[in-house]
Amino acid sequence: MEKSKPDKFKRWMIASFFLIPLVLFGTVLGTLCVYHFYRPTKIKILIKLLCYGRTRWWAHNRICVEGEKAVPYLIQGLGNKNPEVKAGLAEVLRYFASAGIEAEEAIPKLIELLSDKDMSVRSAAASALGDFADKRAVPGLIKLLSDPEHNVRNSAAHALGRIAPHEAVEPLIQTLSDPELFVRETAAEALSKIGSHKAVGPLIACLEQESPPGLMPGRWGTFRNRVVEALETITGRSFGKLYEAPTDAQRQEIIHKWLEWWQENKDQYEARRKSKHKAA
Repeated sequence: MEKSKPDKFKRWMIASFFLIPLVLFGTVLGTLCVYHFYRPTKIKILIKLLCYGRTRWWAHNRICVEGEKAVPYLIQGLGNKNPEVKAGLAEVLRYFASAGIEAEEAIPKLIELLSDKDMSVRSAAASALGDFADKRAVPGLIKLLSDPEHNVRNSAAHALGRIAPHEAVEPLIQTLSDPELFVRETAAEALSKIGSHKAVGPLIACLEQESPPGLMPGRWGTFRNRVVEALETITGRSFGKLYEAPTDAQRQEIIHKWLEWWQENKDQYEARRKSKHKAA
């Protein structure tokens, strides 16, 4: 009995010498299998969960954590028939663009979604393309400035401001007359980012307009403030901030100065605009 104990110990030691590496190897191999085969399944499930209100944002956040590795599955998911899934994936890709995660291969598919029949999909795709700032999206975004849904028009105007293409100046100038005031504000902001002198005259014309009937005074003031900020950015001139003026009389004085300045410089800007038009 005394001799059997060391023999058993030796046998266990010899067995451990072979078993421990085998177990470790098996664990690593199993981890690798889970890593390679479980991720696709997990991402596909998360994509499906985007169509449910209770799980949408949770799934959105979990997909974002996956990062660049999720991009091929997101592109595939953009072909889903469910509009909530497509809009949700466009929002994920917008996050990727803002976070600097490589996902440019999704841009062609997002451009296709600008023509989607669902309003939320068109709007989300436009917003995502604005963050990617890819000029391939410009024609489709310009087309959306005439979309029947005001949220889509607003998203398109915002996206064009992010991309800042000069070919969008004239369509954005037309958008300064949009039926929805907040879309006009976004168009003015987009024009300020593009910085074209062609927009100065139309922006001045916005200051000459009267507030639409039934509109809250504060909303009209916000729009005018956006217009003045655009004029300051494009022209490099400033006659004071509307939002800093404490009285209506002072705000009117700032606007009056802009109108006077335009009368003095109108010919110069119009001549510049005509010369650029001939050169084009």
